[in-house]
Amino acid sequence: APDPFLVAAKELGLDAKGCVVLEGSPSSIRAGVASGATVIALCTSPERSKIENCDAHF
Repeated sequence: APDPFLVAAKELGLDAKGCVVLEGSPSSIRAGVASGATVIALCTSPERSKIENCDAHF
């Protein structure tokens, strides 16, 4: 549901159509799109705990 994005825009005195949303989860991306905002989808990496045993350097 786009409600969080619509409320945030309203609180800032903006129209959601003039906002940019940065999101990484499918449900949040869809909600941002439904709000009318421009959405930039982020491809995020797994949590560190899920990759610590992969012999990578941190």
